[in-house]
Amino acid sequence: MNTATLRTSARVDRVNNIIYGAALLKVGKVRDARGWTISQRTLIQVFGYGSRAAEGIKARFDHPEEGKASLGTFLGVWKNFRIDGVVLRADLHLSPSAFKTPHGDLATYVMDRAEDAPDSFGVSISADFSKDFDGQELSFSGIRAFDVVEEPAGTDGGMFSVQPSAGLSQEQRRRYIERCKRDTLIYLGKEPEPMTPDQRYEAQYQADLKAMGGRLSVSKADYIASLRISDEGGIDMSDIGSHSEATTATLEAKPDPADDKYRQQHQADKAILGAQLTATEEEYVFSLKATDAGGVLHLH
Repeated sequence: MNTATLRTSARVDRVNNIIYGAALLKVGKVRDARGWTISQRTLIQVFGYGSRAAEGIKARFDHPEEGKASLGTFLGVWKNFRIDGVVLRADLHLSPSAFKTPHGDLATYVMDRAEDAPDSFGVSISADFSKDFDGQELSFSGIRAFDVVEEPAGTDGGMFSVQPSAGLSQEQRRRYIERCKRDTLIYLGKEPEPMTPDQRYEAQYQADLKAMGGRLSVSKADYIASLRISDEGGIDMSDIGSHSEATTATLEAKPDPADDKYRQQHQADKAILGAQLTATEEEYVFSLKATDAGGVLHLH
């Protein structure tokens, strides 16, 4: 057949017989009655298995039926595993043998459906549970295959499971994806790329904002400006006019270092106790100081 006449698209490459960016797993509850949870840790674990498989992970046409051999259902292999926010994705490289199986031309059927009706089917994992699987958060000791099925339990939204916004702002999503990338690199034993100055300032701002219980007396722009000035060696007195606002930001917004650990303890305890902890941050910090000095801590 003349490949120039083949129908192809950004997701389905009929020249090279590849389906790009299929969704393999998605964070959340599995979509059946078993109630298991796919966590970000699950994604990172499976990503690790996929990335280390030099020849790729096997793909089959449907899960094998119990008591029946799966011979004749081989489609190809999954390669180029990556974590896309809350979705684990990979590319399906279809085997030449999948075009002429005992069950017919499965490869063309899967490519046609991926283009014409991608929301109507998807991909399902076939794996062995790890010994420490607690019956809730999914954990595996190895991956057997990712099979193309009618109704997958590990994803929603079809073959490509387009990720919803989940109410996050663009900035929140950027930070979330960066954190996922760092976690993935750590899992693989690689050093994350060093942060740029702007990323450092952003991280410092977020850390200080959290330490202050979400309350700072200056804007984010002023706060980051003050951090940048500090990195540049402080304030040039001959140019004090252009820096005065940022200098004020530094003086007003920087938390008292001696109280940082108490504020962090308050945030941690508040997260655990919720409405049971009625003391204000100021009261709580005072009580922690009193305890450290030999007094008594009262939880309100």
